[in-house]
Amino acid sequence: MKIAISATGENIDSFIDRRFERCPYFIIIDTETKHFESVANVGTIKKDGTSSTALDIVLANGIEAVITGDMRQGAYKILSDANKKIITGVNGRIKNIIEEFRINEIEKCPLCGGKDLIRDYDKMIVSCKNCGLETSAIM
Repeated sequence: MKIAISATGENIDSFIDRRFERCPYFIIIDTETKHFESVANVGTIKKDGTSSTALDIVLANGIEAVITGDMRQGAYKILSDANKKIITGVNGRIKNIIEEFRINEIEKCPLCGGKDLIRDYDKMIVSCKNCGLETSAIM
């Protein structure tokens, strides 16, 4: 899955920028290959509160999910209509948020297929209540 995260800087050690439309960068991450790239957001805000550049970055790069602190209503509607997963209200260091996102994307145990999972965000692992398997979000 490709995700775009609004960022204060150019790498995963940066923090999430709470402003989707006005963040200086987007970190685009492929959660399967773990490859990431930084894309500068040099757009301007339109009267409806959207940024053509921020939206273009998300729509033109095959992004399936957006993680940000906040998003204006116009941008939210456009991305929702394009069937993008939108996660707002997030803050912190990007590399930590990526692992939390990956933990939350695990829907069933890779060993037994059970769906009764325990998520430990301090250790960044998922445990299965059925078989006891512990797996890292970094698979």
